Amino acid sequence: MGAEGFLIPLDRLFQAEVDRLGEGGFFQDVVVAGVGGAFFALQVGFMSPSFVGIVPSIELVILAAVGGRLSLVGAVYGALIVNASKTIFSESFPDLWLFLMAALFIGVTMAFPLGLAGLFESHVKPWWVRNSAERHKIRARLKELENSPNEAPTLDEQNATASAMAVPADGPDSLVMRRSSV
Repeated sequence: MGAEGFLIPLDRLFQAEVDRLGEGGFFQDVVVAGVGGAFFALQVGFMSPSFVGIVPSIELVILAAVGGRLSLVGAVYGALIVNASKTIFSESFPDLWLFLMAALFIGVTMAFPLGLAGLFESHVKPWWVRNSAERHKIRARLKELENSPNEAPTLDEQNATASAMAVPADGPDSLVMRRSSV
């Protein structure tokens, strides 16, 4: 017996008809797309079939690939970056701007496979979590030192605390003197 015996049918799990849930989700997507199309027509003034051709479709793929396929914020960043670079490239290099846009697309997709939003998830967020954990340890140690005035920190603790707080260590008693002067 494989894993099939452990699967719970979705209709029993949700106590609803799965088909109706799918239809409701599809209906909600259609409504959002219709509202977006209405706003687009209001902004542009008219709508024609040329707006839905191959070039705008490829441009939307480039926007999503540069910004990040996994987040809505990444798509917004991608739209801003691609449209700004399109303006800069077309004004500065009118003959080469299409090639420069292609180079931007290829470069970003090769350097950042998840787009620029993926860069945040893979590099910035782990760095922030790691540094906040270190700051939390240092704050806990400083509170511990404030509660026990007889215990002076060691030289290693002073240097670690001074470098983490961007306070220059003046000597072995610098943090003790700063703490006592507060």
